[in-house]
Amino acid sequence: MENLNPCPLKACCNVWGQCGISKGFCLGNRGPLNNPGTAPPGTNGCISSCGTEIIKGATTLASFGRVGYYESWNMKRPCATLKAEYANTDGSYTITHCVFMEINTADWTVRFKHDYKQWEGFKKLTAKKVISFGGWAFSNEMPTYEILGQATSPNNRDKFAANSRSFSLSKFEARGTRKVTTGITGLWQLQLSTSQRRRLPYQSWTKQECQ
Repeated sequence: MENLNPCPLKACCNVWGQCGISKGFCLGNRGPLNNPGTAPPGTNGCISSCGTEIIKGATTLASFGRVGYYESWNMKRPCATLKAEYANTDGSYTITHCVFMEINTADWTVRFKHDYKQWEGFKKLTAKKVISFGGWAFSNEMPTYEILGQATSPNNRDKFAANSRSFSLSKFEARGTRKVTTGITGLWQLQLSTSQRRRLPYQSWTKQECQ
């Protein structure tokens, strides 16, 4: 079972076919009957690449970077918000992701949903910029969960890659940032049919209120 559909980058795969690197994906205890692909009640188990130990390679890096992950929708919180232009005021971040970009399915071009007016602020950051696609809801919920799979399919991937590169160069190169890359978040989730998806347990999220 563990070799049927392994997660990319050797991430852990839990019994629901979801990939990750936290306890919700990596703890490999089986259910009461010790059957493969099962987990104790109230847990998600793990079927491949299990464990949370930190494994160090033989090569020592000369330097380390610091990655920032700017969520534009933080602006809808009642407090503790952060504008994009202030996301790296001390210059310690070497890479900053902007989450999330969207995809026009008519022509596989890139667009930024500008609900919170943070795009201009993001462009001012001095760190290397990464435009990211996906996210948990976008990659798992209707009606958007199939878009990333379609964009990276053999029929569309070259056009989507070219459009992503053109978007990055047109938005950033004139401002001196020459190395702009794109990232895809959320492709680790198992691609399921609508009927299969309805049979999976729903992960509810609690809202953290400001104190």
